[in-house]
Amino acid sequence: MPKRLFAGLVLFTLFAATCAAGPQAVPPLEVVVFVDDDGDGRLGEAETARLPEVSVRAGGARALTGADGRAALEVAAGTMIAVDPATLPPHHAPGAPVAPRAGEALVAVPVTLAIGANRPGVYMGFGDSITAGHNFDGDLAYLPALEAKLRARFGRATLVNRGTGSLKSEQGAMGIEAALAQERPAFTLVMLGTNDWTKKACNRIEKLDTVCFTLPSLRKIVAAVRAAGSLPVLATLPPVNVDASALTPPQRRDWNEAVNERLRAWARKERLPLADTEAAFLADGGGPALFFDHLHPSARGQQLIAEAFYTALTKPLP
Repeated sequence: MPKRLFAGLVLFTLFAATCAAGPQAVPPLEVVVFVDDDGDGRLGEAETARLPEVSVRAGGARALTGADGRAALEVAAGTMIAVDPATLPPHHAPGAPVAPRAGEALVAVPVTLAIGANRPGVYMGFGDSITAGHNFDGDLAYLPALEAKLRARFGRATLVNRGTGSLKSEQGAMGIEAALAQERPAFTLVMLGTNDWTKKACNRIEKLDTVCFTLPSLRKIVAAVRAAGSLPVLATLPPVNVDASALTPPQRRDWNEAVNERLRAWARKERLPLADTEAAFLADGGGPALFFDHLHPSARGQQLIAEAFYTALTKPLP
């Protein structure tokens, strides 16, 4: 066979094999999932929030982001990279899918939060003395522990404390708009209602669905949070230290449980992230060691509240 013909045959064979193989895969790309604060679809220097444990996909390939929000993903040329919304924390939504550019080693995939003009990474704790803290020496409530956990996970978090001692839920409903306007939080953590039992309108379970103001007030608070462009996270009422004083008889424990049953049902219906503080206390034994006095949590109790909010803020809704 002439050399020129032989060489042509070799080239044709290589070309045919390449075409038969279909689109060629590029080496694994590094993908980072970030919170797109300004909504432009690009990773900016100030956009420091990363999302771990999120599934990213490109065609049939999938990968899970690590603690730094990054994953290695095999991506065929021209294939779009997208986030699986079922793996995102509550309130987060996928941004537009991204196609890697030629020669790009790192692809940033956006996730959005609908917070309007509120401050990214700011969480406002809104509640009574359990949120306010200072119930014993060194009591800074649950917020510092939660802030540390959120910073470790997302790369940023600032917790602001708008707890007020002895606050009732109806008072909270009247004050929430001012707090939102002053703090402009991305997230609002609502744990309120513990003190309502001391009022005559709310001192019996059968009043919860008639004259008691607890549930209507919490609905007003959540509605105000949403109207302000903040993202609500609701909490169940922590248990009380039964019989530690005349202010915490078994009837008060039963009332708290009845309120919490209704809060869980409401949260499921509204797809509200729920920090189940009551369940956290009971899972830890629920005994006197979780309380400083008849009502206020000990340091261990406050840690459990922080963990309950952390779970509500980080785990995808079922």
